[in-house]
Amino acid sequence: MQRFLGNKDLGVTKEMYLEMCKTMNSDPIEKEMPLDFEDLTVQSQEVINIFNYLPDKWNGMAGTYEGKDLHNLPVILKLFLVDREDWLLYTDLLSVIIEDKIKSINKKMGEKQRGKQKTNKRV
Repeated sequence: MQRFLGNKDLGVTKEMYLEMCKTMNSDPIEKEMPLDFEDLTVQSQEVINIFNYLPDKWNGMAGTYEGKDLHNLPVILKLFLVDREDWLLYTDLLSVIIEDKIKSINKKMGEKQRGKQKTNKRV
């Protein structure tokens, strides 16, 4: 899951990676190859879809992303027909995605703020 999320943020696809290897005349390295959505397990694909259904939580005063609102998670798990014995696995995978998104979005927001501060100092 981490490999999929990391490459997704970079915007590198498996197709792009293979094209780069071909251009550089080098063999692809399996551990470095980006994963496509279809390469993930069915459970991981479902967890990503569940993640997309959950509403975002933002701290309006600080302007930071706080993850997902999990109040309706049991309802959504039932809608996706997830067996109750798999809820812990889905929740664990979901927490990996949420943590990744919190770091990624807040990093981008911080960079954007620093860019604005530099622009304001020049004016």
